[in-house]
Amino acid sequence: MPNDLSSALQETQRLSDLYAYGILDTGRDEAFDLLTAAASEICNAPYAYVSLVDHERVWIKSYHGLPLESAARCDSYCSLAVLQGGMVIPDLLEHPQTAHMTHTADAPFFRMYAGAVLKSSRGSHLGTLCVLDTEPHTLNQRQQYLLEGLAKQVMALIELRLHKRKLEQAMQELQLQAQTDPLTGLSNRRHFQKRMHEAFARLSRGGSHFSAVLLDLDHFKKINDTYGHESGDSVLVSVARILRENTRAVDTVARVGGEEFCVLLDHADTQHAVAWATATLQKIAAITFVTDAALIKVTASLGIASTSQVRHHTRERVLADELLQQADRAMYRAKQEGRNRVHVWEPVEESLSQHRLEKCGV
Repeated sequence: MPNDLSSALQETQRLSDLYAYGILDTGRDEAFDLLTAAASEICNAPYAYVSLVDHERVWIKSYHGLPLESAARCDSYCSLAVLQGGMVIPDLLEHPQTAHMTHTADAPFFRMYAGAVLKSSRGSHLGTLCVLDTEPHTLNQRQQYLLEGLAKQVMALIELRLHKRKLEQAMQELQLQAQTDPLTGLSNRRHFQKRMHEAFARLSRGGSHFSAVLLDLDHFKKINDTYGHESGDSVLVSVARILRENTRAVDTVARVGGEEFCVLLDHADTQHAVAWATATLQKIAAITFVTDAALIKVTASLGIASTSQVRHHTRERVLADELLQQADRAMYRAKQEGRNRVHVWEPVEESLSQHRLEKCGV
């Protein structure tokens, strides 16, 4: 174990490099197992391991021949190999640092050890690819050379797994950015429409009905004109937080326009949607939004459309577009009736509108 400042700093860097790979306590991996099997065959030793030396333990990533659990660092051959940059001990009973170790004195009674270090791209010794035997012997020069080469392949595999995880994480972040509104952190219009299509697909397979609620902040342009766009953005972020905190994990909340939000309430019929929309309307109206420029009160108009009222189509996209159009018409009716209220789209409204158009000769 390190006992001076230089060694302590080196050990801190080594552990930092090890943790950065995110490989500790991960599952078995066939690619690593192939390398341990190759090491066993090349070195004519029945047992082989990929080990990683943590702060207080040595953890086994892969084994060939005999499974071993993690060992205390002070009771591990690999810990010594990491400190020494690799080592070969022909007879563990004859070595003063290994004769007393558990796996030497007790089963499986190892007698020979050879370990090649796993060196990170920064030069840190993270662990070993090692081979062991219950009979004393040594490795010839070629075997040592090939064992070190296999250790480099193990390290290359560790690097590959790290790059794969980083790539997957980057792709997830890009996907999240593509479906997220940057100001509020809510879903954007594209992602909301995708969730609508998925909901209609479930409905066609016998899933539950659901509702769409379109919310538009009343006279929002006056807020931007009077107090500035930063204050307007602050209000939007606060409204988004209210919507997020008052919906379930199965629901989808999106910002679909400047001051327009849409909520997909899963497993919610018209009655449940009205109850949710009314409660949300009251919460928004009751809050005084604190911005850098002023204390602002705001109200909202909400329109509701439920799947039980949508005409049947064979395409989920057509159904989703129709439901959003109905919610949009209901929201505008709420504005026409005085704002700060909830309106539910009804099929009779569509019939009356069509009747007026026909009467006018359109």
